[in-house]
Amino acid sequence: MNLVRFTDKHFRYAVIGCGAAALVYITLTQPITFNFANFMFLVLMATLAESQPVITDQEKTISVGFAIDLCALLLYGPLAAAWVVFLSSVFSVTHVKSWGYLHMFNTPVDYLLFNAMNLTLSIIACGFVYQRMGGPVLAYLTMNSTISLTTILGMLSSHVFSIIFGIMAHIMVNTSVISIHISIATDQKALMAWAYSFLWSIFNLLTVGLMGVMIAALYTSYGALVVILFMVPLLMARNFFVQYVKMRDIYLNTIMALTSAIEAKDVYTKGHSERVQRFSLMIARELHLSGSQLEMLRYAAILHDIGKIGISESILNKPTKLEKSEFEKIMEHPLIGSKIVEEIDFLNKASKIIRSHHEFYDGSGYPDGLKGEAIMLESQILAVADAYDAMTTTRPYREAFTEKGAWDELVKGSGKQFSPEVVKAFRRAIDKKQEISDAF
Repeated sequence: MNLVRFTDKHFRYAVIGCGAAALVYITLTQPITFNFANFMFLVLMATLAESQPVITDQEKTISVGFAIDLCALLLYGPLAAAWVVFLSSVFSVTHVKSWGYLHMFNTPVDYLLFNAMNLTLSIIACGFVYQRMGGPVLAYLTMNSTISLTTILGMLSSHVFSIIFGIMAHIMVNTSVISIHISIATDQKALMAWAYSFLWSIFNLLTVGLMGVMIAALYTSYGALVVILFMVPLLMARNFFVQYVKMRDIYLNTIMALTSAIEAKDVYTKGHSERVQRFSLMIARELHLSGSQLEMLRYAAILHDIGKIGISESILNKPTKLEKSEFEKIMEHPLIGSKIVEEIDFLNKASKIIRSHHEFYDGSGYPDGLKGEAIMLESQILAVADAYDAMTTTRPYREAFTEKGAWDELVKGSGKQFSPEVVKAFRRAIDKKQEISDAF
């Protein structure tokens, strides 16, 4: 009996179906507490906010859209919030560096609806938790009278736990759905995908959510104009963060340019850094490294040979085996690379990983002669990935090893040059990748 493999596409369809069912149910069961003008105003504000996310490195996003979504929930309940979220997700236009402008006319329908329904399910979950914990719908309270801002804030503060738990429900549903999608698509553990992609964002989303509370309070007391005025500092804050991200990108692009220069100097290492990055992350995920560790390892892997910029081309491309003095020059590259990278504040840890990626597990490596667990785990991982790719790549003085030959060398060096646990983790990662390939 042949079973159909559950793919990421199947998962997207399942989320779309669940989201559509939830949207229909809430439309049929929840009362309408808003007029059309107020509703469209919130849709417009949410669409604008969703169209202006901050794209960080690795194309993670921080959006202020959730502030408007939560505002809609507090003002008019789950029905209004669900439709505000759905429509703003569908109609938003986002600029992504590697893709350009993304909108409903150039995005595959299943991806468009998957994202929209994921966010819709998340706000519905938020509304369910908020109301179950006694959170009020402000429209009911202000139906026949105007309430002062102080009174509104006092009322909301008395339900602060309802709000916080509602926000957490939104975060967990939204990020869990995406993490499972990543897990199915990449065969990565869902928890690891979640930690790497979203752990960093929880504080940001809580902060944005609290902004939504303030917007709802101001809207109730002073009307729509205050929401527009409130959006101005939000967008200004976004622009400040954008500038910060751009500054980081400039630093990284400069270093990447240097890496390209190295690969141009050493013709036999073209593509080496990219492959080492891939192997390193495969191992790291098997060893359950945290999101921040994965990020620094990624940078270190890309930049690990940057120190070769200080090494003569005649040595790097020598067609015969290196003399002792020449090899001593090569041995300087971890120190040179570390010093280059440590000048960038947010890459400080990556510089330490680079410094130690030629340390041997038995203490016979360089530059510091570190041994065993005294070597950073990330450096141990990088050492195995670097060695494997070096062995499977043709060098001036030898032909490339076969994959089996390279693996035999890793096993032979286990406990001497390489960490046994890291080598085992690499084996598991390779086997999993092979299982996925065999399935197709």
